[in-house]
Amino acid sequence: IRLWDPTKMEQTYEFSYPSNDPCTCLSGNPQGMFFAAGFQSGILRIFDIENTSIAEEIKHHENPILHIEYSPDGRYLAVLESNMSMLYSPLHGHQPIKHLPVEIPSKYKHSSFSDDSEILAIIGDSGTHINLWELRGLQLMGKIFTGKVIKKLKFHDDQVWAIF
Repeated sequence: IRLWDPTKMEQTYEFSYPSNDPCTCLSGNPQGMFFAAGFQSGILRIFDIENTSIAEEIKHHENPILHIEYSPDGRYLAVLESNMSMLYSPLHGHQPIKHLPVEIPSKYKHSSFSDDSEILAIIGDSGTHINLWELRGLQLMGKIFTGKVIKKLKFHDDQVWAIF
């Protein structure tokens, strides 16, 4: 995983990992000098940019990690794989704080946080609905059914945008 300085247009550092375990997704923590990387093996690694090291290695997942995303305020990290979704707390050593139930494994895994980090939207199991999670109480708020398969979604100005 290579880090680049966009102003100088040059590589500043390269993090290494086992070549037989490809990196599948990345997300930078907007509140710190860390980024998370999901791997084919199901391992989640937290990289410390300032110290150029692996800060944490988390082995809670048995399947490839398909999508990860930090909340805008850096309080949450959503990690999605085909059989499980998990919410972690970066403020507490990336400890798991909520297992988000998965009824049916799906190949479409994507999430998006609201701008205020109060709501997490995740593509539902069938890919045809969006699950909305209220993060203060860690409760499912509801489901939005679209009737079409959703491949990605994004919060924008307090609205959820789905890409079919």
